[in-house]
Amino acid sequence: MDLFRVFRRRSKKFSELEIPSLPAGADGLRLMMAESQGQSYKYFSTLSQAIANKAIVILQGDYAGQIYLTCPAEKVKCSEVDLKLLLEYLDAKAWKDLSSAGIFYELCPDDGTVSGGMGGGLVINGVWLHSRFVDIGIKDNVENFILGKSTKLEKL
Repeated sequence: MDLFRVFRRRSKKFSELEIPSLPAGADGLRLMMAESQGQSYKYFSTLSQAIANKAIVILQGDYAGQIYLTCPAEKVKCSEVDLKLLLEYLDAKAWKDLSSAGIFYELCPDDGTVSGGMGGGLVINGVWLHSRFVDIGIKDNVENFILGKSTKLEKL
């Protein structure tokens, strides 16, 4: 077979290929993993949708390279604006790249884990915080903030 002729007959140039965009509210890593394993991946766009569907809240950095926090949506007592402030607070202590950080609302995986780098995350009946944040002593502050027991994040 003449490979040169095969490559010349390509139906589309690379620049003409259609690359699908990621649906709003979906995490690319977990969506790809679910699809590759034939599993469903259900996500929501807002905290209120997540609460109505008994989903979880995930704060992450580095494009899911580190899961910062997980919490059942119904336990979250701060606003979505406050969640964004919390994400900024946590990211400033970790990756320091807010463009790669995000808040996601997803149904809890059957195994109770959230896929991501640095060990991923766990889903518990409360606030789960990555051990790196626990080690620097901000667990109580973060937990009180997300559960509505405190309205400010302490600077460290």
